[in-house]
Amino acid sequence: MGERSEGGNEVVILVSPICSESLKVAANLKKWAIARGVRVKEVSVLRPEGQRYLMDLKIDRIPAVILGERVLFKGGPFDPSLLERELGLIGG
Repeated sequence: MGERSEGGNEVVILVSPICSESLKVAANLKKWAIARGVRVKEVSVLRPEGQRYLMDLKIDRIPAVILGERVLFKGGPFDPSLLERELGLIGG
């Protein structure tokens, strides 16, 4: 997907401005990421880039947490330990 960042450890969180749960998860994920030196990019489903994520990765619920081309999580509360394992921050 051409315009997306190819940063190896950049985490994308797909949100909607009208979904308070997705915005809450995004805020918590950003705090978690800052403490660990992980880059997080918040993308709205209302923007063209967000719509490409929805269609290309077949995302049907938000928030969605994406690493590279993989959807790690979608919908509901997010458990950061999933991301820690994927990024090699904890043993797994």
